[in-house]
Amino acid sequence: MIEKATVRELLTDGALVECARDCGSCRACGHKKPDRLIKVLNRKALSLRPGDVVEICISSPQALSAAFLVLILPLLLFVPFYYGAGWLFAEIREPYRVLAGFLGLALGLLSNLLWKRLLKQGPDILRILATNAPQTLHPHS
Repeated sequence: MIEKATVRELLTDGALVECARDCGSCRACGHKKPDRLIKVLNRKALSLRPGDVVEICISSPQALSAAFLVLILPLLLFVPFYYGAGWLFAEIREPYRVLAGFLGLALGLLSNLLWKRLLKQGPDILRILATNAPQTLHPHS
């Protein structure tokens, strides 16, 4: 998926960009939501400045793995934690088994954050579409 965004702040390994609401590429972000800042990587080491309009991309495999980590993994961890608590503690009551299941959910969400940081996954800046070059003012004579 390719989006157009404006650089708002530079980071050591990328930038914070503001995606336009009217990109029209997928309409998944919704036109009613306000623009939001997202962190993108600058793997090509492009010379960026705040205000530059850039093209960002998230690959399909990255999107699928992110969806798996956010949606599926926590649910998959809920089940073994729920039943594992009942297996480890034979006399455990239902609320504690549910609590153990929620611990599995939390572990799944935490692993998502750690995985993303370790692999440095995320949207990448493809190219600069328009630069925010300072304009020179010419006085009128």
